[in-house]
Amino acid sequence: MLAAAVFCGVWFIPAAASAAKSVTVSREEALTAAEACFEDLVGEETAQSFYVDYITRRLRHDGSVFKGVYIYNVEFQNQNGTEYKIEVNAASGKTVIRDID
Repeated sequence: MLAAAVFCGVWFIPAAASAAKSVTVSREEALTAAEACFEDLVGEETAQSFYVDYITRRLRHDGSVFKGVYIYNVEFQNQNGTEYKIEVNAASGKTVIRDID
């Protein structure tokens, strides 16, 4: 148990500290960027029939345990259950359409 705790601390703490230093995009800015990306993809009229189901922030390692970046995950959904998942990089603000269900 102690070994697992030490391993997790060594693995996640440096990446989380690195990611925290590089955050330049707030949650609200990430949501705005995701909404703009979504509207570009489906059109403004269609986008109005969707709502934000959730927005979360997670840590992603960037090639090394000492380099991490936070990614905002934004999911849009409509009444029919159609989902679009968009990721926003918290350091650069770049958006990526990750999944369409």
